[in-house]
Amino acid sequence: MNAWPAIETLVPHTGPMLLIDTVLSHAPDRVSVEVVIRKSQLFFRPGFGVPAYVGLEMMAQAVCAWDSLKRRHGGQAPAMGFLLGCRRYKTARPHFRERECLRIEAISLMGGAAMGSFECRILDESGLELASGVISAYRPTDLGADVGGLTGVNAGTQTGVQTGTQTGVQT
Repeated sequence: MNAWPAIETLVPHTGPMLLIDTVLSHAPDRVSVEVVIRKSQLFFRPGFGVPAYVGLEMMAQAVCAWDSLKRRHGGQAPAMGFLLGCRRYKTARPHFRERECLRIEAISLMGGAAMGSFECRILDESGLELASGVISAYRPTDLGADVGGLTGVNAGTQTGVQTGTQTGVQT
């Protein structure tokens, strides 16, 4: 049994856009999460698996889980954040395979109240590194003031979007 909160309470994505399954461990400067690659996943391609470029979003969701747990420990609710980019994203192969159990690790390199940089990697069950990169993220201190003028952003919602997407784009 996992002692961590359900991933749905830590990452604001819903349905098929929630790409990670559970938290494995958390510390003040790092998190480890897990996902099992399944046919039912949004990005799954029969005969191939999930494209390795989707690992970038898995890493970002791991960072989100870390931030939510850190905020929870401080008595604060989870907050919406934005993936700004990734440097040096490398993959060992083009796809993550069906039924493969992946561990995504994120380590905080630097961060303040709103900006952060995280060294991330995706490992298979044997510990082989399948992907790595450095994620940059931004969590606005006031979503309405910081991004309320963007098309499709509804600052009155917790997730800051009007539809089921988490990109800030109305669909």
